[in-house]
Amino acid sequence: MPLEWQRVVVCKEMIHILDPDELLTSTAADMRSLIERIAMPLDLQLGYNGHEVGDRLAEFQALAILLPKAARAILMPAFKSGNLSAQEIAQHAEIPVRYVDFIMSDEWDRRYRLLTEFYDQSARRSAMDC
Repeated sequence: MPLEWQRVVVCKEMIHILDPDELLTSTAADMRSLIERIAMPLDLQLGYNGHEVGDRLAEFQALAILLPKAARAILMPAFKSGNLSAQEIAQHAEIPVRYVDFIMSDEWDRRYRLLTEFYDQSARRSAMDC
């Protein structure tokens, strides 16, 4: 597996350590089904079950760690002007090039906001449970 994919996979799997019990896969069949679904490109997937949502959240979190928002902001003007390509960003960040256009899009801003709001709410719920 190429290094850039190893980085995404390892980071994503480390994030799964924090998954709540309801997002854990418990059978080999569930695991096979999850692998088949998440291997499909995002634009070909229709709907998600709980396991897939958890896996996508971890994937987005891993990408946010591997190409932080502050680094993205620095790269954005050169990317938008065409002076920096997706391939160059992928090489510098050591992530698969297939993610770069998504991370550099306005859609990423929306997903990032949703991700941080989700975890802010989770943290508040956890604090209230203590």
